[in-house]
Amino acid sequence: MAQHDAVTGGAPDLGQRPDLERAVLDLQQAVGDLQHAAHVPETVGPAPTGVLIGAGSDPLMLGLPAFCAGWTAVGLALVGVVPITAFGGIVPILLLGTAVFQFVSVVWAFMLGQSLVAEIFGIFSGIAASLSLLLLGLFHGWFVIPVAETPHVEALFTITWGIVCLFLTWIVLKLPAVYGAILALVVVALALLSAGFWTGTASLVTAGGAAVLAFSALGYWAWLNVASVAGGGPDRPPLGPPLLR
Repeated sequence: MAQHDAVTGGAPDLGQRPDLERAVLDLQQAVGDLQHAAHVPETVGPAPTGVLIGAGSDPLMLGLPAFCAGWTAVGLALVGVVPITAFGGIVPILLLGTAVFQFVSVVWAFMLGQSLVAEIFGIFSGIAASLSLLLLGLFHGWFVIPVAETPHVEALFTITWGIVCLFLTWIVLKLPAVYGAILALVVVALALLSAGFWTGTASLVTAGGAAVLAFSALGYWAWLNVASVAGGGPDRPPLGPPLLR
């Protein structure tokens, strides 16, 4: 009898086995937590905060109205709304209203990784700024250009930028059709102005001004679309499918 008690007294109580298994599981969990903590650096204090630049924004919202304002002024001046002697009146609009704010759009687009948008706005910012400088220089005699050679200098300006815009037209053909149409009209306007300045034909200059107003009107059309989308509205008015796929 005593021998039986000795044998049975040394065996573990079956009722204690769940508690033992639970303790083993808790120990394994604790070891896992320690291993995870050893590989994850401790964070002290609140999570760092910052400004996500350009989040959800669109540089076209600034670049398009800046584009429209300056070239509307140029077009109106070329078709004779103001006399040639008052042509310098477009400089404040063209330089501060277009060149500067389109340059802001260039930086904005680059920060969003939109290099093509930045390129387009950068080129037109350059055209507006250089035209402003040319007008100021001609009216104030900064470049010491003889009066008889002024039309040829103006033609040099329009021919140079016309070549740049011709290549840019090909580049933007993969964008919605309205942008390709704008660039095509820019090239047409610069070609008419080049011919008008070089030959001294006033009607060609006026036609060039009309072409400037035409591509400005398409700029307003694109701006309405971008503003509608930015305000949570529909994608209207339509910009058309890409002309080149």
